[in-house]
Amino acid sequence: ETARLAARIRVLPFSDDKEGECINLCAGMVLDGSQDGGAKLWSRLLQLAAENRGTGGFFELPQLVRTLRPDFELRDYPDFETDWKQIESVAAENMQAIRTVIGMDIQLARADEKAAVVAEIQGHTVTLILGESGSGKSALISQVIASGGPFKRTLWLSAEQLSKTSQTELAHVFNLRHSIPELIHNSSLRGCMLVVDGFEKFECDARRRAVEVIGAVRDEGFIGWKLIITCQPQSWESTQDALIEAGITEMHKVDFGKPTAQEIYDAIPHLPEIRALLMRSHLQPILRNLVMLDWVLRAGIAKRLSDSSQAWIGETDLINWIWERWIGTGAMR
Repeated sequence: ETARLAARIRVLPFSDDKEGECINLCAGMVLDGSQDGGAKLWSRLLQLAAENRGTGGFFELPQLVRTLRPDFELRDYPDFETDWKQIESVAAENMQAIRTVIGMDIQLARADEKAAVVAEIQGHTVTLILGESGSGKSALISQVIASGGPFKRTLWLSAEQLSKTSQTELAHVFNLRHSIPELIHNSSLRGCMLVVDGFEKFECDARRRAVEVIGAVRDEGFIGWKLIITCQPQSWESTQDALIEAGITEMHKVDFGKPTAQEIYDAIPHLPEIRALLMRSHLQPILRNLVMLDWVLRAGIAKRLSDSSQAWIGETDLINWIWERWIGTGAMR
């Protein structure tokens, strides 16, 4: 038994004449790859070894990463690098799937709202963005993250993707060698963002997996991480309960409203027929919903209006036109 154990022990001798080689290795571990960063990391490792040697101490990788995380931004450990690339690719696809334009190419500026949300995210670790469906909160968050800035890594999975019976099954589906919580525990990258978009859609297994991932970030003290959750106002209490379940009691709530009729009016000078509809107060609840407005524009309703002699347009007319555009007419619809 003793001989077999001794045969598996690898002893690495350290001496002053190898210090330069060790610093070079450490430089390859720090994110910026600098010799100065490598020297600081090597010095910190020597300090940790000295402090723990007398008691026969040791460090497992997650523990060492957690200890170094406040002072060093390290590259991903080779065992985890491929997994991170895979899960980041999935997150990028999810963000790209979110429509940030209405119609073919119309984009609302919403510069003030964007600046306010960015300030809230930068000023708080956990940010809850509450807004009705169609307010544009998901599109705005995707734009904020896509703009780069301090965000180097984004973890953004949908309710459908997280609806698995366990983290093990989730890792298998995405062809990961490690679970997502394990990846989080072994990451020291800063500027990471966890996004849970539309929490009202997360039910049963999806909710449990989301809470586990949120809990993994919380276990690391949110060092290098921020959390953004979007949900509809009526789901605020259940979202708060989920955060408490994950061990989070401090959160910042941001109310996010729909664009004003004037903002939409200013963005569509080339669509006088839709502008005319926006002037009708009974249609504004529909047209200020960006999902509905997108359907109206893509259904070519402006052309229908220009060809129509109908004097009064109501909510039912808009809905019927959208239905005909996407579903069709006749008995087969």
